[in-house]
Amino acid sequence: MAALAYAARAAAGGSQCEPTTGYALEDEYIPSNFFDKFNFLEGPDPTQGYISYQSRSNAETLGLIKETENDVYIGIDYEKSWPALGRESVRIQSKDEYNSGLFIADFARFPKPLCGAWPAFWMYGPVWPNDGEIDIYEGWHDPGFNHITGHTNKHVAGDCKLRPQDSLGSTVSTDCHYEINWNQGCSVQESNGLWGSETGGVYAMEWTDEFIKVWSWAVAPADVQAGTPDPTTWGKAHYAVTDASCDIGKAFNNMKFVINIALCGDGPNSNWVSSGCAASTGKSECWHYAREEPAKFEEVHWKVRSIKVYQ
Repeated sequence: MAALAYAARAAAGGSQCEPTTGYALEDEYIPSNFFDKFNFLEGPDPTQGYISYQSRSNAETLGLIKETENDVYIGIDYEKSWPALGRESVRIQSKDEYNSGLFIADFARFPKPLCGAWPAFWMYGPVWPNDGEIDIYEGWHDPGFNHITGHTNKHVAGDCKLRPQDSLGSTVSTDCHYEINWNQGCSVQESNGLWGSETGGVYAMEWTDEFIKVWSWAVAPADVQAGTPDPTTWGKAHYAVTDASCDIGKAFNNMKFVINIALCGDGPNSNWVSSGCAASTGKSECWHYAREEPAKFEEVHWKVRSIKVYQ
């Protein structure tokens, strides 16, 4: 799923504070402005899922998005049986682009893991794969853990590799080049229990010309809570891709935030049988389950408190 804007000062508006690392709050996506800061993709799912993505006005009318004082809700239709164009859902993409920074996303709830469901929080650039992609929170069915994954083009930036010694997560694959293993990317399996958590958690991504690193916590460290984040105190990241074998500055460019919920499509369809979902649901095809069992998807939704941008 893919990269950030030219000299990277992502739109205005947050209060300023000066962390010891030099990071200052530049912008924040909070309930009162959250959906104003995103564009809504409309139409079919680009990954061939059983989904019909809705405009903002439609999503509001259908109850797929909601705003409260403390968080925003992003969900999927769980009432209609046999929807002709796919189940109604939301895919939002930030209006601002970034090329570096520290990004901290605070979730009050993650979508319930479920056969066929494919939620993701990710970043990608306008020209894929040349501008790169980082999947910060992603998975389908119920794997029991989050995958953090990078996707690059070695013909643009060199051969980006994930070195197992740099990351806390269990290495799944090391080659970030999109042509390897059907775009598997360089990926780690995160095993800290945040996947599908009903109480949410916090993800932080630091992006410089030297590396991209991702951390996560059930409860954010004190410096993050105080608004003075200092990544040098957080220990080894769950995920890290460095400039040891490629040019990070060329690999990832002009990336935007994306939050979405897909059903079926390229990912879930690829292992519907081998994952055990065909047996557990009694459906031979993923889209049969997504079409015929709407109530199953009621708990497949995000609740987001904030996304903060530090530069």
